[in-house]
Amino acid sequence: MSVTLMAAFFASQEAVKVMAKNGGGCIVNISSVAAFFTCHASPNYHVAKAGITQMTRYLAVQAGPLGVRVNSVSPGFIIKDEDRKRFDGKDNQHYRKTAKFCHPLRDVGTSDDVAQAVLFLCSSDARFITGQDLTVDGGLTLQEPSGLVFRFDQEMRKI
Repeated sequence: MSVTLMAAFFASQEAVKVMAKNGGGCIVNISSVAAFFTCHASPNYHVAKAGITQMTRYLAVQAGPLGVRVNSVSPGFIIKDEDRKRFDGKDNQHYRKTAKFCHPLRDVGTSDDVAQAVLFLCSSDARFITGQDLTVDGGLTLQEPSGLVFRFDQEMRKI
């Protein structure tokens, strides 16, 4: 909690002060879909990420008049660069196929996908967006779980 939530809070608080003196700016916090759903992560992680999402909303309202926009990005199933080799390994074929199947886009996310979302939120194209959380999960969390299980079962029967 002290690193995930409190560090983001104190860093944002200081950034707002500096940005306000310099005519405004943009803060993008990194949350997680775990802020909205439960998964294998610890309860501390879930609570901290939910706190970041709510903190984003709060800061957007408080810092908006100072010219500071505050948003967050919530990644879902993202393969980090350091895990790419293991994910793509020959012995990981079943897991990889399952992970891709579960996403409507039939692919998994990368750190570049998260970075692009952050860049968008920092760009002038997002000048009127504040207090929002952008989910970057390839549509994974749009699905009702039992429907996903049914589709997976149907797909496995084809093999």
